[in-house]
Amino acid sequence: MPETKSMQKGSPEVSRAGVGTRARGDVLSVVIPAYNEAGAIAGVLEQVTAVLGELGVESEIIVVDDCSTDETATLAEKAGVQVLRNVQNGGYGYSLMRGIRAARFPAVAIIDADGSYPAAKLLDLFEEYRRGLAMVVGHRHGAHYMTSWRMRILRWLFRRVVQFIVGRPVPDVNSGMRVFDRDAVLPLLPHMSYGFSFTTSITLLFMMQALPVSYVPVEYLKRTGSSKVRYARDSLRALQIITSITVRLNPIKLFILAAVVNVLIMLPVVGVLALWGDARTFIVIVLQVSALLVGLGLVVEALIEKSPFEDSSRTDTDRAL
Repeated sequence: MPETKSMQKGSPEVSRAGVGTRARGDVLSVVIPAYNEAGAIAGVLEQVTAVLGELGVESEIIVVDDCSTDETATLAEKAGVQVLRNVQNGGYGYSLMRGIRAARFPAVAIIDADGSYPAAKLLDLFEEYRRGLAMVVGHRHGAHYMTSWRMRILRWLFRRVVQFIVGRPVPDVNSGMRVFDRDAVLPLLPHMSYGFSFTTSITLLFMMQALPVSYVPVEYLKRTGSSKVRYARDSLRALQIITSITVRLNPIKLFILAAVVNVLIMLPVVGVLALWGDARTFIVIVLQVSALLVGLGLVVEALIEKSPFEDSSRTDTDRAL
């Protein structure tokens, strides 16, 4: 995808010489993806700039404008930060990838441009990151995060599936406020989502490689403007990226999950057949199918390449996520 750049202070063209020799907790790049956020971007940049001043570390702010049709990029330029302009709308994940690649420093923070995350909590995330974590995630809570009961149920189910796959607690799968090691992320970027599932991707990939990840609670605030998330579409894409990553790194978990789902779906059918007559034959079939799924998972587990990240190739389906 062709790209253009509006150069401000902190340009990625500045040499990285000497940056790698500094302590990881002494420098920070903040990447902010933005699409039609003219109503919030100036305030977010003011808050982030104040936080970086309080941190007292060498830092930079990179705004990646995803082909906004409003004044988002212009307002960011007026704030004196580095602005990267996508000439085509590439998506939330694509914008983050571009900003991470452009970052000069080994520690990278991401935060949304809509004012939904309290920038002041970057202080707590960065302090936790300094303990040696590969990634620190802002664990969202508050009235604007726990909205309808349907969303609560969906988030609970989504989190449970992810926790089963990675084998550890995951308080927040797809928070958009994080601090992480740039060098740990770079080799994973070709396997991440270009859309809103980027944050789900990075959570799975870090945890499934046993990288140290920690969580810090942050209050999720009312965003400025309307959300770009489409829950039905983006939930399906998230499930797709979860499936893709799990097949690469831990396929047996995926097949076990499929076997359990098979049993749960067929339980009502077994109940109906039991009322009409003998359901034993059908029960045997259901159990056999589940056993075959688990057996297939074991075969795939034995055959699949479990360290695929040296291969930078990516399918069109992957890139559309």
